[in-house]
Amino acid sequence: MAPETMEPVEQAQSNPGDHAEMLRSERDRFVAFAFCAADLLLETDAKHNITFCAGAAQSLVGIPPEKMVGKSLFELIAPKDRPLLTELVHGMVPGSRMDPVWVRINGENGQTPALSVTGYHLPELHGSYYFAWRLGARGIDAERAKKLEHDEKTGLLEQDSFTEVASEQVMNAAKGGEKLKCTLVRAAHLERLRSKLDEEASECLMRTLGACLMASSVSGHAAGRFADETFGLMHKHGADITKMVSRTEDIIRNADPTGVGISIMAGTVDADSNGMQVEDVEKVLHHTIRTFADSDGTGTDMADMSKKLGKMAEDAAAKMNTFRRLVAEAKFGVVFQPIVSLETREIHHFETLVRFIKKDGHSPYDLITFAEQSGFISEFDIAMCRKVLKWVNGTNQLGQRYTVAINLSGYSITQKSFVKELHELLTKYDPLRDQIYFEITESARIKDLTAANKFIQGLRDI
Repeated sequence: MAPETMEPVEQAQSNPGDHAEMLRSERDRFVAFAFCAADLLLETDAKHNITFCAGAAQSLVGIPPEKMVGKSLFELIAPKDRPLLTELVHGMVPGSRMDPVWVRINGENGQTPALSVTGYHLPELHGSYYFAWRLGARGIDAERAKKLEHDEKTGLLEQDSFTEVASEQVMNAAKGGEKLKCTLVRAAHLERLRSKLDEEASECLMRTLGACLMASSVSGHAAGRFADETFGLMHKHGADITKMVSRTEDIIRNADPTGVGISIMAGTVDADSNGMQVEDVEKVLHHTIRTFADSDGTGTDMADMSKKLGKMAEDAAAKMNTFRRLVAEAKFGVVFQPIVSLETREIHHFETLVRFIKKDGHSPYDLITFAEQSGFISEFDIAMCRKVLKWVNGTNQLGQRYTVAINLSGYSITQKSFVKELHELLTKYDPLRDQIYFEITESARIKDLTAANKFIQGLRDI
């Protein structure tokens, strides 16, 4: 069979017009592949000016793709998200890919909804950067993002939201066979430095600091601010924390009118689930962060800080196991303190107080404080209610009638699971309703006053 007549490949490639057409075809093919996962594609040069644009530029930004060329990438980004993307892009090393983060673009009709953006730095092609933008594909969905609390100054997560997100990140990483690390950061004298700045400079400093921490964190959002000068982030094992600390010090030094800045102290520990449930991981993280924030911050270097953090995490896990065992096995007693009317000298009711078995050597104050700081107190409060109601019911059957007050933590009364379990318990012991008082302790700050009021009104209704 005679071969078909065809033009030799070498001859086709020798024709510049055909070669250019082949390259355009290949480019269009890769662009088509990219659009399977993106709505907008951008290429920038080493100075981050746009050199190529394809996709939904007209609908998102109000500018046709060809007119995007020459514009600065960062000028397109909404002001509050600009520091984050700036830190992420400047931190991209050649051949590295930027994990998805979500940012907003300045569109023709205002800011766009948050878009997920990923990036790649390819030094072989004149140091170019490539970005793919996608609507509706964020690390945290819109409804979830609204529920998380953020620090207004930095944009970082507040402590409770951070521990919630961080514990989920730990569990998700474990499912994929990965382990994350947690770094806590102390910027001593940061507030003193900020007092020297005007409002605009102070706001810029805090936003840039927040962006620096987020850029080093998992998915660009697992970073938090826990106190005025205490921060933290979850990150992968390969993250260069020394570089992050150095970058943070540079940011602060550049903002300092004297050019001196401050020293940053940081410590890193492994964040491993160790077979725990996500709720327990969250509680251990919460307690470790609280302990770190309340400590004096003494330490000479990252190794020393990391050692201390490791000890804090170990102590938190040990206390968690001890407390859970004491509650599960009901290894605590109840004593009754009479509350006496000063006018009549008669006993009005008895306040119930916990006492742990002495041979275990546990102080009620230490354990209850730990339970409140870590979020375990709800488990204890319901166990205490169960024990006291059972005792009151038993004494009623013996013909002895007492009125008692049960202490509840301000933390517990805002937890839906606790409130539900308490109401189920009260239904079981319905005849005791006029013998029971509840006292809300002052040791835990009540953040959700709406939930607290709902709890109180719920008790009044029954």
